[in-house]
Formats: sequence, structure tokens, C-alpha cells
Amino acid sequence: MTLTRTFKVSGLVLLAGILLANLGGEEGLAEFVKVIGVLAIVLATPVFGVSALRHLLRGLLWRVGSRLFVSYLLIGVLPLLLVAGLALAALFILAGQVGARRAETRLLARLEALEAKASEFAGRDRVRRPEMETGSGAFDGWALLPRAGATEGDGPLGTDLGKIVVPERGLRAFVRSGEKTFLLVERQTKAGVLFLYRSADTTLEDELSSEAGLNVRFGVGKTEATADARASKAEGAKGGLTIESPGKRTRVSSLNREESKAGAGRQPGPGDDGWVVWFLPLDLPVLDATTGAAVKDEGAALLVRTSLTAEFRRLFGDAQLSGSGQGAGSIALAVLKALGISTGLVYLLALLVASVLVFRIARAARRLSHGFAEIEKGSFSVRLKLRGHDQLAGLINSFNEMAGHLETSMAARAEAEALGRELAIARDLQRRLLPAPDFGFPGVELAADFRPAAAIGGDFYHFLGEGETRLTVVIADVAGHGLPAGIVMASALASLSALARGGTDTPTLLAHLDDEVRRTTERRAFVTLAHVRFDLEARTAEFTNAGHLYPYRVAPGGTVTSVENPAKPLGAGRPVDRVTVTVPLVDGEVWVFLSDGVVEAMSPDGSEALGFERLERTLAACGGRGARDVLEAVLAAWRAHTGGDDPEDDRTVVVVKVLGRGVGAPPAAPPPPA
Repeated sequence: MTLTRTFKVSGLVLLAGILLANLGGEEGLAEFVKVIGVLAIVLATPVFGVSALRHLLRGLLWRVGSRLFVSYLLIGVLPLLLVAGLALAALFILAGQVGARRAETRLLARLEALEAKASEFAGRDRVRRPEMETGSGAFDGWALLPRAGATEGDGPLGTDLGKIVVPERGLRAFVRSGEKTFLLVERQTKAGVLFLYRSADTTLEDELSSEAGLNVRFGVGKTEATADARASKAEGAKGGLTIESPGKRTRVSSLNREESKAGAGRQPGPGDDGWVVWFLPLDLPVLDATTGAAVKDEGAALLVRTSLTAEFRRLFGDAQLSGSGQGAGSIALAVLKALGISTGLVYLLALLVASVLVFRIARAARRLSHGFAEIEKGSFSVRLKLRGHDQLAGLINSFNEMAGHLETSMAARAEAEALGRELAIARDLQRRLLPAPDFGFPGVELAADFRPAAAIGGDFYHFLGEGETRLTVVIADVAGHGLPAGIVMASALASLSALARGGTDTPTLLAHLDDEVRRTTERRAFVTLAHVRFDLEARTAEFTNAGHLYPYRVAPGGTVTSVENPAKPLGAGRPVDRVTVTVPLVDGEVWVFLSDGVVEAMSPDGSEALGFERLERTLAACGGRGARDVLEAVLAAWRAHTGGDDPEDDRTVVVVKVLGRGVGAPPAAPPPPA
């Protein structure tokens, strides 16, 4: 992984700042250097931190496997853990809340029983002590505050309730007397105010525990201001429990696992899992028995301890299912556990499968990265391995096929480049076989153009001077184009040059060429050729033909005629005697020699060839022009018709203008177009 410039610079600045900040000395220059170091640390730390974090994330998430693993954790694992945690927390909260409300209901039932008994006594004309004592099963003590006179009563509180302020309605409260707490109600009677109370001790707690089926305790204690929450938490850490209420915080005693083992009700035992300790504030005031006033900042709460197992048993009941030997609650809990375990196992299996897939994808990505790196280096023989029948294996196979095609293509490209270089050499040699661009001859103007359809062409032309009065012009067209035609062309041109320089007459020369073409091509190709000898002294032109297009004569006035001499091409059929046609030369006339690639050139849509008529109209407009102008006019007409400059067949044009007597050779003609 490449480190960015920001990371490097900020790291160096941070390192330099640390070094400068730790230099010795406290005065002068050392102190200034320290300040600079601290400033560098302050400025460089956030930049370096952000850059380092980016590099870390890039390093972790650069690999495809790492990205897939992180994505799987974020999408699959974390939501599942959060949902499972929330579900478990909800179950515990629900269990605690249901248990606490059930215990509260039992407690309120006790209060209603006390109130019922107090109302019973209040409805009588007179409250007698024996009658009060007979009702002790519903309460633990009583007290009567007459309209006048001393308080009377019986029980732990005795007559200590004389100072309690009685409201207009019935009173419900907890009463503190020393270390004991009582549950108290009051009723107005004709004799005075009647109080009934029960001791909120372990007996009442055990009764509630037995009825509710859980562990119940009362908590009555000092409330604390919210500002003292820290001290409250410290006390709670020592075994206390804090009740939250608006603007107050009340600490009450906590429950221990060993408490209330003597209770008659079924308590959560060692076999029960999922313990829940819950507290519920009670809306009952706490009164002081000695003063009768409400105890400032004191509150009461109901504390319970239950379990998920116990709540499930109560929810579904303990009825025995036929033949199972277990209760419905136990079976429901077992089913829930089985579902949870099954879900966990399925998810672990999914995690395992996902891990295998991630590993497989990461391995495929790693191998593909290696393969492309090798191809980038030019090693096209690299092949990757990955077993399987999935899309990844198919991707690896596609890479191998691509690499094989690239290897073949590069080999073919290398061969093509080598062949191209060889063809370029051959094309250069072919052009060297043609007359030099600056070829000139007294008494005539010469212009020529040769454009092969491929790298090597089958057309050629040749100029041969005999002294200063005779000029031989030859144009030929080998059937086809490309390398085979080029080879035949080179052989024919070489033979032509050798025979012509040896002084061979034209009929004999063509007969030798006919035999040469027939022998070298084994009668599978032929050559058309036009041979014209200009005698500038005798002012004649001798035309011998071998199946080639007839040359055109363009008079100075624009008249266009062709010199006809029908004959078979070289190498076609049996050898024949060639006929030479002699015509007189006219000063200023132009001779135009063409290959069939000019007149047979097609339009872009392939519907129409250039043809002789269109070419003759072009030539007719060139009367009196020079050889180069006539050549350019012919090429312009060809381009206008074809719409380009890339011939489908070899294209050759040779133009000879006959000058008047006494006119010397013109300046050298420019080289033919490439």
C-alpha cells in the first residue's frame, strides 16, 4: 500500500515536534524550541491521526475478503446480537415487572382486608376490646383515638398513635416505630379514630412470597437528593438498592439469594435460571409513630426476586400433559430454549458457510489479481487453478481462456509484426524496382502513380531509354494483388529489364515473358502488359499488347482516342505471335496508360464503376495540359468517384506527353504518391 504525502509529511512533523518538545533546558532558545515542538504536535496530531486512520481502513478493506467479512459482521452478526440482547433484556424486564405487579396486588389485597375489617368495626355503635381481640387474625394490633380522653389500644404499637394527623378520608400508610415497620389503615367511628395495622415483617413477606410464587421484601428507607447520587451509588454498592422517583432517590435493602428460605411459597431454586431482582415504589406515606408526622424524605418500595423459568410456568400453567410427565410451562420453556439453540446453530452454520464463501471469493480475487499482474508484466502463459463448478470457478476458467487467447493473439501479433516488417522491406524493394522518381527523357514529359491495394502490389511500370531518341514505356498488371502477385511482378519486371537491356526485339521479348509467366505460375496466373516504343526521331510509336487496356491519346485540342491492339495476356493459353501497331506521333499529344484498378474502381455503395466514359470525359478536359496535370486530373476523378484514396485493387497511371522538336527534357517529375 502506497503511503500518501500527507501521511509522510504529518508524521515527520509530529516526530520532529516530539523531539523538539523533549529537548533539555528551560530558558532562552531551548524554551522557544520547546514551544515550537508543542505547536507542531498540536497541529500535526489531528492530520496524522486522520491520515493514519484512512490508511488503516484502506489496508483492512483493500482485500475483497476483508470487505466481505466486515460487511457480513455489520449486516448479519451485529444486528443479530443486538436483537438477541434486546430480546433477553425485554424478557427479564417483563418477568420482573409482572412479578412485582403480582406482589403489589397481593399487598393491596392485605390493605383492602384491613380496611374492610376497620369499616366493620367503624359501623358499630361501640367498639369493645374483646371484639377487637377476636379479629386479630386479620390484623396484628389496633388503636383507638377517642374524641376525648386517653388513647387505648393493643398490639406492638399500643397507644403510640395518638399524635397521627388523620385526613378527611381513610389513611393508608407505613408506620415507623423504632426498627419496626407496620402497614396501617384508619377509619372514623363514633367513639373516635380507629387504627388497624399489620407488621410488615418476614411473616407478611413470606405470605406474599407464597401467594405470588416469588421472593418478596419490603423496603422503607431514607430518600436522598439527586445531587447526592454519587454517595447513593456508593452505598448501593455495599448492598443497598436505590428507588428512582421524581426528584428523589430512595435506598432500600437489597435481596440476597439466601433470604426468605423459610417462606411457605415456592421460591426460585438452584435449578431455576434467569434470576430477576425488581423493585416497585409504593404510593404509601411513611409515618413516625411517636410524632404522628410523615417522615421527611422517606419512601417505601416492594422488592421481588423471580426467574424466567418461574414466570413461564405461571404463564403456561403447571398442568401435566398426557404421557409427558412435565408441565406445560416447563415444556414451553424447553421449546423456547430449543428454538433459541436451533437458531444459534443455524446461524453458526450460516456463519460457517458464509466464511467458506468469503474465503473462496477472497482466494479467487487474490488469484485473479496475481494473474492480471502477470499479464501486465507480459507473461501470458499464466494459468489459475480453482476447483468447483460455481461462478467463481467459471470466472477463473474464463480468465484462463482469456489468457490463452491473449497468448495466441500476442504470438500472432508478433508474427504479424514480423511479417509486416518483412512486407515493408518487400514494399520498399518493389518501389526500388520501379523507375526513379526523377526519371527524365529528352522530348517528353513523364508522370506516374502507383498505389497497391495491399502492402505488395501486382502492377508495375517501366521506362527504358535507348540513346536520346527512343523511349520504351511498359505498364503491366499481374492478376490478383498481395504477396503472390508481387512475387510474379518482381520476376516479370526482372526478366523484362534483362531482356530489354540485352537488345531483344519486342516480339521475342514478349514471347520469353510469356514462357516465364507460364513456367513460374504453373498456368495459375496471367499478366497483362502494354509495350510502347516511342521513336522521337522518326516521330512514331510502336505498340505491342498482351491483353492490357488500350492506351489513350489526348490531342492538344482535347480529342481522346485509344490505340487498339487486341491480344491474349501473358501466361494465358498457348503461346501466340504478337502484333505491333505503329502510329505517328503528334507534337503536344498525351499518352495515358492505365491498369484496370482505375476504370473498375467502385463507388462507396458498390453500385457503379468509374468506367471508360467518365474517364474519357476527364481526359477530354485535359487537352494541352502537362503530364503532371493530366495525372492529377485522373486521380482526382478516381477519388471523387470512390470517396477515398484506399484502392480495392492495384492502381497504376502513367502519363507521357510528347514535346515538339528541339524541346529538351523537362525538370524532374516529383515522386509518385506513396
